Amino acid sequence: MKVKVWMLLGLLFIVIVVLSAANAVHAVEVIATVPVGTGPWGVAYDSGKGEIFVANHYDNTVSVISDSSNTVVATIPVGIEPVGVAYDSGKGVIFCSGSNGHNVTVWVMSDDTYAIVANLTLGRGSSYDVVYDSATGEVFVPDGRGAVYVISDSSLPSPSPTVPEFTPGAILILATTTCIIVIAFRKKH
Repeated sequence: MKVKVWMLLGLLFIVIVVLSAANAVHAVEVIATVPVGTGPWGVAYDSGKGEIFVANHYDNTVSVISDSSNTVVATIPVGIEPVGVAYDSGKGVIFCSGSNGHNVTVWVMSDDTYAIVANLTLGRGSSYDVVYDSATGEVFVPDGRGAVYVISDSSLPSPSPTVPEFTPGAILILATTTCIIVIAFRKKH
């Protein structure tokens, strides 16, 4: 009798688990497939601008995807074998880690111009990820050899565009908010 009760309880348990798992399964619909570079690896998201950053391992690039159009809006060339990507919304920079010839490297890019503003070679190893902590302003990069590099984002150069230095007599004209016009006149020697 005890065996039958345990068998019935076991059967009842299995039925409950199967029925609850069936309710948890939902149909997933892919709404878009965005072609990027070869070997897409790491992904990061900028919720403010609605952009996704994808490290393309074999193309040595980072693709920038618009989440509103699901299209690539920019391709940023970086060094060898990019894999990890993280985003710092406070400074407006993208971090991409990679091996770059057996050296752990982090490329720091502006989210406005997509230009590389810093190229950090951290040491020997192979990095496969990068993480940004917005609370501390620190970037964490594993070296694949038993250590993690910690970088403060306050030590990085500003991604803001700078006004070029002109010779005396230069005139700089800033036009509308959507256009910058720079005119430089140099004194004749």
